[in-house]
Amino acid sequence: MINERKIREPQQKRSIEKKDKILKAGYKLICKNGYYKTTTSEIATEAGVSIGCLYSYFKDKHTIFLDILKKYQAQFDKLRDEFMNKMLLFKSPEECFREFMLILIDIHDKSVDFQREVRTLYYYDPEVAALSDDQRQKIQDAALYSIKLYKEYIDIDDYEAAAIVTSLIINSVVDDVSLYKSSIDRNRILDETVKALCRYLKMKPINHLNKY
Repeated sequence: MINERKIREPQQKRSIEKKDKILKAGYKLICKNGYYKTTTSEIATEAGVSIGCLYSYFKDKHTIFLDILKKYQAQFDKLRDEFMNKMLLFKSPEECFREFMLILIDIHDKSVDFQREVRTLYYYDPEVAALSDDQRQKIQDAALYSIKLYKEYIDIDDYEAAAIVTSLIINSVVDDVSLYKSSIDRNRILDETVKALCRYLKMKPINHLNKY
């Protein structure tokens, strides 16, 4: 049976490129047709490889999807780490919150159709749910870090709970702005979101913070 074949991890450049072509083809077709309407045969054809070649790298369509999701999240991790490393350079918490939302929106904008498939599978696939929950936790960690960084300018008692509320607000706005069309410019939505976050955190009016 196909699923009993040994899956190999490519070591040579040519093999790595073949596996990458399969992932790119899978991403393209899943975004276009949806996860359930995409087959491994179609992915192999799109990638220009035999079905046997595909199954030498992936057990099934599900593992292809998981690898695509992991690659997507690795890109997010890189951008999040870069953002957190430069957090001290922001002039204010408002600028910090806005920049973080812009980063998330940019990532979502580049993968809107894929994000919709992830949302659909979240409720039916434990592995997709686990990966998505891990990413959500990373956003909460970034929110907690920013709250602690500016703690002398805010008035809250429970930092961890506040980080969850903050990340929920940010995620909700980012998802809405990226996945759905709005009748007004997204910058206006971001402006109001930043104001709402500052009001929620009872943030003191600050024109400039010297955090060096």
